Amino acid sequence: MKGCAGGCVSGQAVATISVAFDGSAGGADSDADPDYFQDLRLDQVQASLRRRGRIDVSPLFRRRLDDVGTIRRRLGVFADLQRDSELRAGLLRFVETMERVRGCRKNATDLHHDHQRRGWLLEGARSYLRAVRDLVGLLNAAAELGSGLAAIADHLSSLQQGEAFRSFATETAEVDRGLATIRYVVRIKGLRVTVSLETDQPSDDGYDYSAQVADTFARLQQMAAKSHVSKLTDTTSMSYVESDILDRVARLDPAPFDALRRFCDDHTDFLDPVLVRFDEEVQFFLRYLDVVTRLSARGVSFCHPELIEPGDPDRDEQVEDVVDLALALALAPGTDGRPVGNDFARSGAERVLVVSGPNQGGKSTFCRSVGQLYHLAAIGCPVPARSARVRLASSIDTHFERQEESADVGGKLENDLRRIHAVLSRADAGSVILINEMFSSTTLADAEFLGTKIIEQIAAKEAFGVYVTFVEALATLGQETVSMVSATDPEDPTRRTFQVLRSAPTGHHYAKALAERYGLVRGAVTDAIEARPAAVELDRDRPARQGRHDQEANS
Repeated sequence: MKGCAGGCVSGQAVATISVAFDGSAGGADSDADPDYFQDLRLDQVQASLRRRGRIDVSPLFRRRLDDVGTIRRRLGVFADLQRDSELRAGLLRFVETMERVRGCRKNATDLHHDHQRRGWLLEGARSYLRAVRDLVGLLNAAAELGSGLAAIADHLSSLQQGEAFRSFATETAEVDRGLATIRYVVRIKGLRVTVSLETDQPSDDGYDYSAQVADTFARLQQMAAKSHVSKLTDTTSMSYVESDILDRVARLDPAPFDALRRFCDDHTDFLDPVLVRFDEEVQFFLRYLDVVTRLSARGVSFCHPELIEPGDPDRDEQVEDVVDLALALALAPGTDGRPVGNDFARSGAERVLVVSGPNQGGKSTFCRSVGQLYHLAAIGCPVPARSARVRLASSIDTHFERQEESADVGGKLENDLRRIHAVLSRADAGSVILINEMFSSTTLADAEFLGTKIIEQIAAKEAFGVYVTFVEALATLGQETVSMVSATDPEDPTRRTFQVLRSAPTGHHYAKALAERYGLVRGAVTDAIEARPAAVELDRDRPARQGRHDQEANS
């Protein structure tokens, strides 16, 4: 049987069976990350998932979905794995076994010795059959599977009952039994190596007296003898001596090796495409859940987001205790605690969260955490929040502060305007737009004027935006804006809490608190000057003294 040994019904049937997609093959995927990945540090989260195995799960992580049914399918798989620890552990074993299958098939392709290549292909077939058998038992023992894993369970049932798969399993067992009957003897005398089949009768080359000697001296044994048996290392390579021995054994007993050759010729590609795809897709779920488990142990909350579908009359959004996932992963292993979580909500005509407050107070982190949440919700993953009711983002765009490139001759302001114009041109009612410290190179009046125009366009398109800015006037434009402020400790206004709260702009309270702490308010500075009059007079006389010194130097 050349080709798939899995008993596939049809190419179309294979294409539609998936745990990650609902009723389609998922479409084409770009090799490039979305433009917003670096700004939101989702590239760091993706790298963390990629490091956890050889299969690249990036395509499933980077591509947002526009189908709520597919998102719910994925969340159903996550729910199955979170509810049933035995199921999750069994799928991890399945992944490990399939990794061995891939390794065996690679050896069968890369190695040069025919008998060795065929032996690795047979080992891959044995491992594959074991993986299928164990997976069938695992899914049959699980209760109330969601649609994703239930579809795989149904396919496995059809696969095992198919004539092609049963024939493949039978042939594998027969070839394996044939090779297991081979017994041979290697005799080494000096530089001479002799290979013969093992027999029960003496041969011309001698007789194996080991059994008789052991029986003769058994009655004299007073304690267990130390074993001098050496364990052979299982490696992919063979020396030329081992190759010659194997070739001579094959000539002495050709029947099992002929059966192996026919088996390999008939089953060059025995993997079922559905299980190959399942092996790749399920690793996305397992690796992300590993992240969820580790961060949950450090106090980070995760939930399954409630998605607002297009046409839903209730468009209000609310999120509790969302954290920056990349920041949580970046904390050193074993570090106690977790990033500070924040809440946000919008309802009615509210469209833009305008975030202001002191520098280094958590504004950018909050902006990133919001963007991450919308992306994770759109790929069907649990989100790092206690609860989340959000729209399904039709697009996600960011405008974060960037270093000017030398080739950019238009200037920073022009570059900012071009970038935000492109974002607003493609925005619609499902868009999420995240702006961080824009127009920092221009005057306050210009930043306020341009920021007002941008917020008006976001509101007109009924998109959702987060606008981090030093221009506090933008927070009070009207009902379309929600003012949020990075808070400080009420008892010590100079200490940041990294909480971003729904609040009116605080003005210059933080700067005033810092000035008071370090004695830089007007009264304190004046008092300090008056307390040191001699130093002040000396400083006032400095220009005259400097002039005389310059004249003397010139002369």
